[in-house]
Amino acid sequence: MRWKRLNQGKGFTLLEVLIATAILSMILIAVHSALQAGQTAWLIQEGQLNVQGQVRNALTMIKKDIQAAHYIDVDTSPGFSLKCQTTNNMEGPIYVMSSTGANANVLYRQDYSGGSMIENKVAARNISAIKATAAASGSRVEVDLTLQASFTAAFNKPQRLSVTQYFITRTGASIIE
Repeated sequence: MRWKRLNQGKGFTLLEVLIATAILSMILIAVHSALQAGQTAWLIQEGQLNVQGQVRNALTMIKKDIQAAHYIDVDTSPGFSLKCQTTNNMEGPIYVMSSTGANANVLYRQDYSGGSMIENKVAARNISAIKATAAASGSRVEVDLTLQASFTAAFNKPQRLSVTQYFITRTGASIIE
């Protein structure tokens, strides 16, 4: 008696199916890795843009306030304080940042009028370092301002932004001593 093969040439063998599944799995893993890398890069760039925008807005505010000030004072202990007073009786904005506590790494702009604070608003968040120096040169005050920001991006990996530096000159101002 002769044995007849059923379904001659009309299907795939188990070995062919396993090889096709392995190849497809490798392709899907490669595609997934590429998509995940793209998403990570996207989240990092989005975080950088957000923080850069905050820093740029804060620097623009500080520049305008310094250019309008008649008296400028920089105090770096403890924390940070930049006073841009329009008169010598505490009129005008003061920028403050604490390096500890619940408000750490937040730069605030406090407006003063008549010796009392009338507004306290956030100028920038995620500021990891701020430094300013003011030097008088004749009737000019030169302020060298450095802001450094950090943020947490994809998968809770901390990212640090490069230092943003501003050099602001104000003619007709003096440094508070």
